Amino acid sequence: MRATGIVRRIDDLGRVVIPKEIRRALQIKEGAPLEIFTERDGSIIIKPYRKSFEECCHEWYESYKKLLNHCHFHFVDDYTFCIANHYNPTEPDRAGFAKRFCEDEHDPIIGRVAAYANAMGYDLNEMIGYED
Repeated sequence: MRATGIVRRIDDLGRVVIPKEIRRALQIKEGAPLEIFTERDGSIIIKPYRKSFEECCHEWYESYKKLLNHCHFHFVDDYTFCIANHYNPTEPDRAGFAKRFCEDEHDPIIGRVAAYANAMGYDLNEMIGYED
């Protein structure tokens, strides 16, 4: 942790202003979500909030449900298979698969989204907007 020499007071509503120089240096824009952590020693840590991989998968799935209605999914052992059919009859069907991991066992949406990305040749993280 690096000392900045800046001291701020908490106002009557419990707010603390993060100085403009620090926001600019850390590229924190107005309205950006921040996550607050506490340490056992009483320290407070504030970090930019990043959605989890699971949250990104579910949001993408909700946005593209209609598209996925044109796909066929099959679950075999530890794999989710996808055959992607699209609106354009001249475009060939595409197929892909994704290996399911133990954390995905109870969440078939993750497997479907991953298999669809594979079938279409997309980078999964990029497709769902997940920043690693």
